Amino acid sequence: MDLIESLAALDEREFLYERHSVEADNLTSLDSGFDGSAMPYFVYAAQPLEAASAQPKILRSYLDAVAQGYLSAFGREGLRHFKATTRNGHFSIYEDRSMPLYPRSINLNQDERAAIDAAFPSQP
Repeated sequence: MDLIESLAALDEREFLYERHSVEADNLTSLDSGFDGSAMPYFVYAAQPLEAASAQPKILRSYLDAVAQGYLSAFGREGLRHFKATTRNGHFSIYEDRSMPLYPRSINLNQDERAAIDAAFPSQP
């Protein structure tokens, strides 16, 4: 299945977000060999809060996957910056790490778990 064929499944998974096309000319890559013409690009932006549920929650398994990427690319400071600049980062966390609901969940090593839990602690 190619990218375009998989968009419906991605849209379903990211149902709280709206997909927008991004022109390759508007992208900057850290990879010097980047060829922006190779494929279409998209970004998912949060819908207005009114479109989300009254008590929205973020899956811990999803948050772990996203936070691990930031931690890997930008370190602990980058992870703190991600949290500080993420709109609606105050949402409650649905703790599903032991039985992940997110279909692309990841495993964290001990250091990653400690950093992510420090940045995004469990709520009572």
